[in-house]
This record gives sequence, C-alpha cells and structure tokens, in this order.
Amino acid sequence: MDDKFYKELKDCLKSYDLVSLKYLISRHEKNNTDNSYWHNIKGNYFNLIKEYYNAKYSYDKAIELNPNESVFYSNRADLLSHMGYASLSDESELFNIACQDYSTAFDVKSHNNMTQLLINWGCVLCALNRENEAGEKFDAASEYFDDTYTNSIWSKIKLIESKQVKFKLYKLYFYCLRLRKKFEYKFDCDRNDILHYTSIGGLVKVLSHDNPQFWLANVAYLDDPNEGNKIFEMFNKYMKNSTKLDCIFGRNDCIKQQIILTRKAYIMSFTLDKENFKMWKAYGANGKGAVMSFNESFFDKDFSFALSSEEPNVTESINKNLLYIVQYIADGCHPEYGKREFNKVCESLDSILEHEYGNDNLADVLCDILDRIAFLYKRIDCSSDKEARIIKYATLPNAKINAAYLENQRSPKLYLPIDIPNDSIDDIHIGVQVEKSEQLAQFLYKTGKVKNVRKSSIEIG
Repeated sequence: MDDKFYKELKDCLKSYDLVSLKYLISRHEKNNTDNSYWHNIKGNYFNLIKEYYNAKYSYDKAIELNPNESVFYSNRADLLSHMGYASLSDESELFNIACQDYSTAFDVKSHNNMTQLLINWGCVLCALNRENEAGEKFDAASEYFDDTYTNSIWSKIKLIESKQVKFKLYKLYFYCLRLRKKFEYKFDCDRNDILHYTSIGGLVKVLSHDNPQFWLANVAYLDDPNEGNKIFEMFNKYMKNSTKLDCIFGRNDCIKQQIILTRKAYIMSFTLDKENFKMWKAYGANGKGAVMSFNESFFDKDFSFALSSEEPNVTESINKNLLYIVQYIADGCHPEYGKREFNKVCESLDSILEHEYGNDNLADVLCDILDRIAFLYKRIDCSSDKEARIIKYATLPNAKINAAYLENQRSPKLYLPIDIPNDSIDDIHIGVQVEKSEQLAQFLYKTGKVKNVRKSSIEIG
C-alpha cells in the first residue's frame, strides 16, 4: 500500500472524517484487494459506521490473507464483543468466539497494546460469568501497564489481598463501565443543541489565552449538595447490603471517625435544551452572561482499534472527552435505561459487601469505581435542565489548583483543564442584559475560536 495513501487513511480514522475515508476506500479498492492491512482498515471503517457484519467480513478477509497479525484478531474480537453487548445476535456465542480471537491475538504476542487486549478479554469473560478467568486476565494486564494506567483502578484492585474480593471488584468495575456506556450521547442519531451557559467574566477568561481551556470542576466542589446521592437512594431500594455501603461512604452515623475519601471525578455541564428563559435565569447570570453552542468536534467518540502491530491504537479509551446524558429518576423508581447493567452492579456490590466491610483500601477502590456512574443520575425535579456532562477522572498529581482561591484565603479548588479545539464553538449568544455587546463580540471574533456571535432574543424581565 502506498505510504502517502496509507497516511491519509490513518488521518481520516484519527479525525473521524468518515466522508473522506469512504471516498479514499472506494477510490483505491481495486489496487488493494490482496492487502490484509487494507481489509483491516475497511473493517475499522465499517465498524465506525455500525455496519458490523461488513466489518466482520473485512476482518475475516484480513486474517485469511495474513493470519500472523495480532491486531486483526483483536479488532475482530472487539467487534464481536460489542455485538454481544448490544445483543445483536446470540451473545454467548459471540463472546465465546471473541475469547478465541483474544487468545490467538495474545499468543502471537506482537500486539501494540497488550494491556487493552487483556482488559477487553477479561470483560468478555465477565460477561460469560467466568469470574476467575476474567480476574486472571485483569491481573495479567497490570504487567503491561504504562504511565496511562499508573494509579488506575486496575492497579488499585490488584493490591487487594483477597483473591476472591479482587476478582469481584474487577467484575463490579466491568458492569459500571457497561452501565456508563448506556449514557453516551450518540452524535449519529441525537441532534440536540449542546449549550453551555457562563458569565461574561468566565467567557473572557477562557478565551483570552493563546491556548484556551475549560476547567472541569472536581465533584467535591459542585454547587448542588445532592450531587452523586441519587444512585445511593437507588442502591437502598435494590440492594440487600446497602446499609454497609452507606457506612463506607459516611452517609450515616455508623462510623464516628469516617475517613473522607478522595474524589477523582471532574465535571463540565451542558444542556441539550434549546436556549430559554429558565436556563438564562439559572445559569446565564440572569441575562448578563453568555451561552456557547458546541458542535461534535469538541467531544470525543468512544472507539478504539489498531492498524497494525507496530503502531499505537487510533485512540485509547481511558479518559476521553466523552459526553454523557444525565438520567433523572423519580423517588422509588427503577432506572429507565441500563436496567440490566444496573441490576448487575447491585448484585456485584452485594456480593462484595457480604463478607468484606470496614476496610479502608476497599472503600477507596469502591469510591473510584462508583464515581464512574454516580454522577449520571439526578433527581426528577432537575429534569427540565436536560443536562449532559463531560466526566473525566484524574489522580491528585494530575489535578490543578485554582491559585485565585489561595490568594483570597478561601478553600482552594481543584480542577482539570481540557483544551478547546479549533472550530468547535459554533455560536456564542450574548445575554440581553450585557452592555456594550458589540465591543465584546469583536474580542470574541479576535480569539479565532468563535464562528458567530449573536445577541440573544430571550428577554429577561
């Protein structure tokens, strides 16, 4: 395959440019029918556009042409496991075939990301209820950890002394990740406005830097004191050992000297509702702020596959800027979607807490795991916000301290910065109460980050 053409294909995959990718594939089809890497790329393309059976055919062809390339097997295994999770066919059959492919990919031992291969393999074994085998794969993955995985949940679970509890924690984490997957915003079918309200001061501060960034707030600093609590109300209804869980998290008085747990989740909030009076009143400084409209280039998509054994994955899925839709739950009600995964989370927690209780290491690991899903649920009375969130995770060394709070002798705030890609902000609407909006607009255009600036039409009385 021509090097220049191969680079173009890779660039299209990395930028999620499916239109250009489709054009390149159709243009060069005839000259690459016997090229295994070509069929692998086609499989990746079909995977992205959700033509899963065409993707499988392409991976099958790649393996037929080159049975010694590890990533062809792992890509096909990832595809089959995804089809199984989505219940597109007999899931146990798909999972078993995926396990065979993971085994072959591992035996070849030329894979570019052994950590992810073993983790994905362990997840499929969890889905097959082969808990011990899954735990062994997760443990083996730690032997290949690089800096990306240092201090990760996988590393922490490995330190748990009890093998039985350790494997149950792996399984809990797997179901939490599967549950969180249900909340991902689908850009190919959901076409809502994605808006973020802010003050003028906050807007200017963000965009005035050469490398503008948003600051995601640590969940310990969120304004709503009930944040993260809704899921525990649900646990109280659907778990046998929820009282033990409440004690671990200090949600009652059963432990007098409760250790305050480290929170590693960071959040940025958006609304999927159209610009309206209520949102301006609550989050747009009562008409004296601004609202930013984002396109999908600001957010990441959750896909991960490899091109060859010598190259890194197109993207890794440890901690990306994924957008999640918040689910609003009425008191006493079951989650609307992700029911099966939520029930599995409850079962896993009950199994862990049946015998293990009061261990500080266990509390820290459980906090890390449950923070993956705790901020996806809110009370039903907040439903008019139609909220979506970026939720990222960082260990303390990677978090930043807001120095302004230190200077004012206030409690310092932790934040996590994320870059603002070019052309990711479509519009900024300036509130009707903002003075000298034309002057502000010139500054916003000067930053080069904003396509259009408009005056909001929403009147604030």
